[in-house]
Amino acid sequence: MNEIKALKRSNGKWCYNEETLRTEAILCFQNLYTLEAHASGLFSVQMKFPFIETSLLNCIVRNLTSKEVRDALLEMAPLKASGADGLHAQFYQSQWSILGESLVSIVLKVFEGGSVDPFLNRTLIMLISKVRSELISQFRSISLCTVPYKVLSKMLVN
Repeated sequence: MNEIKALKRSNGKWCYNEETLRTEAILCFQNLYTLEAHASGLFSVQMKFPFIETSLLNCIVRNLTSKEVRDALLEMAPLKASGADGLHAQFYQSQWSILGESLVSIVLKVFEGGSVDPFLNRTLIMLISKVRSELISQFRSISLCTVPYKVLSKMLVN
């Protein structure tokens, strides 16, 4: 398991205390992902959007099929990062005969105007390091979503 054992704090001193490291990380990413007061507010968009041809519009608003759900799942890398539930795409792919109907039902309900179940939207945020990181700001966050959520996203893109 990867661990962050020490970080250089903003004052230039090294910190080895686990609780202080945790606090530093939380503060760093809260500051990064919090809107500042002066940045909020509405802005006007003054541009014309392109006309969508009827044939393309019909393609976009059509009903989706269980085959498309299965195809989206099978296009996923089997062992890429798992989500909060710990399951990889390979589990869903190999157990399609058992889980397929349920997964199709969940996905199609969302596309028919339903809401995304909060369990599906549970996401782990992990820190990764691209360089030898001394500062918390040198880590990048990635989101690890559940496979059903990834299927939903993939179908939107497709």
